[in-house]
Amino acid sequence: MGWKIAASQVTVELRDLDPVPVDPKAFAPLLGEYKLDPAAAHPYKAFIRGEDLYGGRDEKSATHLVPLPARVYFQAGSIHTMIFVADAKGAITEVREIHKYNELAYKRMASAKH
Repeated sequence: MGWKIAASQVTVELRDLDPVPVDPKAFAPLLGEYKLDPAAAHPYKAFIRGEDLYGGRDEKSATHLVPLPARVYFQAGSIHTMIFVADAKGAITEVREIHKYNELAYKRMASAKH
């Protein structure tokens, strides 16, 4: 008598999180360029397209940032979360890209402050 093992496969479909209603005026403090290192050639850019916030290295490949509570955004079509971090005065100083196993911290470029 032997063991019979049935193979199984689990398929997980990604689904974007539901957005929290946000006034597009709330995006203004987040707009600009952020870099992992000041010498980095390609900054992460946060910008508005239509009435939505987008982020990425360039406008063609950028993804929609789905608003969640308190300066937290879900990167549409992925499992990444973007958190815009403010200093003690309330100015946005960086954006942190949260992955499953790591975190990237992009510092805001001085010339990009609004």
